[in-house]
This record gives sequence, C-alpha cells and structure tokens, in this order.
Amino acid sequence: MLNVAGELSGDSWGIFTFLCAALCNLPALPALNCSEELGAGQSIQKTYDLTRYLEHQLRTLAGTYLNYLGPPFNEPDFNPPRLARATERVPSATVDLDLWRGLTDNARLAANYRAYSRLLCYLRALDGQAGTAELRHRLGHFCSSLQGLVLSIAGVMSSLGYPLPVGPTGPSVPPGTSAAPNDFLKKMDDFWLLKELQTWLWRSAKDFNRLKKKVPPAVVTLRLEARGLTSVTACHTEAGTCWCHRLLQTPKLRPPGTMLILTCPAQLQRLEAILRRSLPLTLPVLGAVMNINRGNPAEFEVAVDSWPDFGAVLTRHSGKVPVDDCYRSMQAAFYRDVGAYRALLETPGCLPWDNAFYIIGLQDGVPTVSQDIAGTKGIEVAISNVYFYVHPDRNALPEPRLDPDVRVGSLSPAHVDLLNETWPYGGNDRSRQYLAEVLRLFPNLCLQDKAGQPISWALTNHFGMGTHGYTLPSHRRRGCMQAVMILSARRAQAHGYPSFGFTVTGNQPMQRLHNKLGFQRLPGFCHYVLHNPSLGSAGI
Repeated sequence: MLNVAGELSGDSWGIFTFLCAALCNLPALPALNCSEELGAGQSIQKTYDLTRYLEHQLRTLAGTYLNYLGPPFNEPDFNPPRLARATERVPSATVDLDLWRGLTDNARLAANYRAYSRLLCYLRALDGQAGTAELRHRLGHFCSSLQGLVLSIAGVMSSLGYPLPVGPTGPSVPPGTSAAPNDFLKKMDDFWLLKELQTWLWRSAKDFNRLKKKVPPAVVTLRLEARGLTSVTACHTEAGTCWCHRLLQTPKLRPPGTMLILTCPAQLQRLEAILRRSLPLTLPVLGAVMNINRGNPAEFEVAVDSWPDFGAVLTRHSGKVPVDDCYRSMQAAFYRDVGAYRALLETPGCLPWDNAFYIIGLQDGVPTVSQDIAGTKGIEVAISNVYFYVHPDRNALPEPRLDPDVRVGSLSPAHVDLLNETWPYGGNDRSRQYLAEVLRLFPNLCLQDKAGQPISWALTNHFGMGTHGYTLPSHRRRGCMQAVMILSARRAQAHGYPSFGFTVTGNQPMQRLHNKLGFQRLPGFCHYVLHNPSLGSAGI
C-alpha cells in the first residue's frame, strides 16, 4: 500500500514483500496470475438469477395479458379447474414435491429444459395473436428472455456433464393445429399457459437455488488490479510459458468501445474451454475458435470487449475482404452482456460498416443490435432466421446403408463449379471463390458413383458447421444424404468438434431427416444478419 508521498508505510512492508515474492514466483503459482472463467457453480447462479428475473417479468406480463382477455380472466378470484384440453397442450407443473425432489439433478434439469422449450413455442404463438403493439412488444421481450433461460439450462447441463434430452422438445400439439372450438376456450388455453409457466418458474428457482449450494464456485483467485496500470500475465501452454501484457481494468471501469484482439495461444485455448461451458449458445463462435487453435487455416481472429472477463466476442476474417464479398466477410457473435456486445460493435474499426457482411448468432440480441446500429448509420440489414441442429452423441447414430456401387470419398477443387451451380446461395463469382476456399481449407465428404463422380455431399465451413448438403436429383430417395450426415457427424465428433448445422425453415424433408437421426433442434432460431445487402452478391 502506497502513501501519498509514494513511500511504503511501515505496517505495509510485510504485505509488499509478500506480493513481490508472489510476483517473482508467478510461473509456479498460476492461480495468482490467472482468473479462471465461470464454472458450473457460477453458471447455475446466473441461471437462478435469470429464473427470478423471469418470475418478476411474468407478473407484469400476466397482468397486462389477462386485462387484454377481459373478465372473468382478469378477476383476482378466478380459479377454474384445468380442462383436459389444457393438459394435452401445455406441460403441467403439478407434481408431488417429494417425488420431484427425489429425481436426480440430471432428470430435473432435463424436465425443465423440455418444459420451457415447449412453453416457448406456445408463447411465440401468443405473440403472433396479441391484439395491441404494446402487448406484442412485451410478449416478444419475454420470449427472448425465456429462450435465454432454455439455453442457460442447456449450458448448466453441459457444464455438469449431462447430455441434452433426446427426442422432441417442441410442443406435442403444435400451436394452431388444434384450435379451440370457441373464443372462451381459447382464452382458457392462454390463461392456463400463463398459470403453468408461473408455477414452473417458481419451482425452477427453488431447484437452482438448491443446485447452486451443491456446486461451489470452481476457483477462488487473487487479482492484482490497479486502474491504468499494466500487468504481466503468465500464460501456460504445453510449449512453455508466454508472457502477455494487458491493461488492468475491471469491466465496470472499462471505457466504452474497447476492442481487444486475442493472439496469445494460451488465451485462445482458454477461450475455447470457456465457450464449451456455454454450449449450445456458443456453437458458431466455438467452431471458429477451434479452427484457430488447430492451425487457423482460414486466417481468422477473435475480437473481445475485454479479457479475461469478456462480455462479447466476435470471430471473423483477419484480412481485408472486398466490399461486395459477403461470403468471406462473415462473423459469428456471442455475448454475455448485450450492452457489451453493442459497445463492441460500435467500436471504430470493429466492423466494415461500408461493406456487405454477415453476423451470425443464436441470441436474439444479435439481429436487434444490428438493426439499432444500422438505423443510426442509415444502412440496410436483411435478416434470415434458420433452424439450428446439433447432434449430442455420435454413438447414437445408426449405421449408414450404402448401395454396393457407391463409395465414400472427398470432393476436389475440380468440383467447385458443380458446387456453385447447386448451392441455393451461389451462382456468382464471389460464391465460387468462397466455395473454392472452403474446399481447400476444411473437411468435406461425398458419395461417389461407379465412375468416381460425386452424387451427394456436405461441406464444413469456417465455423466448423455443416453446410451445402446436396444430393443430385437422379440419386434422391436412396438414403444418400442420410449416409452423408451420419458419416460427417461421426468424423466431426471423432476430432473433438460438435456436429451442428442449419436448415431453412421451409425445408421440411431435411428437418425430418435431422429428427430421424437424433439431431436436436435448438429453441428459437439461428440469425443470419446481412448488412448492406445491396452490395452483396447474394443472401443466405
């Protein structure tokens, strides 16, 4: 501790001596110079906090919505019996508490994950039917928060080593397929949806409160921080110890609009581990970081708002990209704090706002922030929402069945024109250059006929994601794409990569195939946000 004159006070000499000794032995004391990121305990705490926030948010929303329904639904003493129809549609939270508490943590988490996934689907249907703009806005905001809870529960399960539930997590009766016979029963459905959701949130808060007491924080760290000072941090890798200089500032003291590019191998490896603990929300970003840590074939880079306590992260191409090349100017985003994400995007030099570029992400704040910033800059954005699938276990995949005349192989650069012609987003020079780069840098898999010509294939892109799955029309309905997906998923997971990809909302055959093979569709959408679409050659 320094006094005003800059000299050590007598009582502080021992503390100063201890700190000097600790700093001299930093390589031997990694806990003193490294702040580990959130573990399972803190992930559970965040999920608990979100559940309590949703409880509070629902009280306001329910009051507004019941007033919209009118009497008797908005009367305080209205408490009708639950109809059999409501039981079929909405997951009931009515269960014996002793029976519920007797379940394993895994079983309770899985039940919460399934229930909120189904409830989210029904709430989205309410959002589309709400009669006032204010009510639609509140429902939309609540749906975004509830989607965050679903993904947060998935992150808790992942951090505890539990698999996500297998099988459909959507509604057993899709919204709109079994309309109520009259307006009163329709309002009863809505009333019970809100009531059951309220009970689920109340019980979930108790579940997470008990769970966080079982799982303590992973580490207790000592952080030596001083505003405006520079520290030297030891990053330990298999190759030895590298020393990284960083500005010592807590996130709250960090000036707005800060951007850091992570280049230290130890930091990037640590980031990969952090992102794995927040699966599946981090999937596109994690895939890019994994590629960076395994040779960085596409010359990508990682931008964060701060380190190590980052609030937002972007992965993108590190070099210059032509103004109209939206294919190679594609970045993936993940945030812990949407305010930090907005500040990162607004940082000068972070994004090429005069170019055509994509941002992809699984969080609803990704398109919202882009729209807000684009509006202030007077540029256009085009948003495409697609379904996102991930396979939890390669051992659960069935054995592929192939015709005797079909063999497994790989595509070559000579096939780039065939790919460009068959890709729905291709057919131009920029898309051809992009596909040629994907072929050259990343794994692909194809089935070949007797003559060695490709008949069905799937590529892997810069984010470790499956893309451009296609079967020639003359070879369809023979199980070719099923075999390609099975083999591709097994290979990805054998190399430590998650197996994931997207399907457009209108492609029902591919959606059925994903479900058949055990892929799990994540709640909500994966958002593809194209900025300056008029400059880009095509849109995804």
